[in-house]
Amino acid sequence: MEEDNSAAILHDVARFLAARSDLYTGGIPLRYLESTEEGSFSRLLFVRSDGKDSESALTRELTLYRKVIVDGMKVDPSRATLIELSRFSQVTDFTDCICVFLGEETYRSLSLDQVVPFGSPSFGGEFPVLVTFSLGEVLASQEKKREFWGHLKLLLPLLRDS
Repeated sequence: MEEDNSAAILHDVARFLAARSDLYTGGIPLRYLESTEEGSFSRLLFVRSDGKDSESALTRELTLYRKVIVDGMKVDPSRATLIELSRFSQVTDFTDCICVFLGEETYRSLSLDQVVPFGSPSFGGEFPVLVTFSLGEVLASQEKKREFWGHLKLLLPLLRDS
């Protein structure tokens, strides 16, 4: 019973921090995420900008996306979806879903009220959100690739196995 109470307290602390993420620029500490939300989500929705990329650039981005999901995160591809921003408004069910916005501009263009620190999962709004680098940025920079992977690793404890 005491263990359940501790989890509830940590959950409340994480919600408090998420609601005040603009004041907590370092993001929510991983220990709160791991202890309060572990295994809470089964789906990932990746949202990219409406690209006018060349076919070869798009192919490279899609290849990277698949490697991230299958090889890096070890997530069944059926549990992850990549959509363009123009299709985001058509999504109606965010149950069990974490939305990963690829690129700050992608997230900002939605004009949502939820303030989300870059690279740190946020639970303060309608649905859980992570804002990270676009796939194009990741392909162009090894440093951003490392940071991108660090951002995505924060999601791993949050995902259910099935």
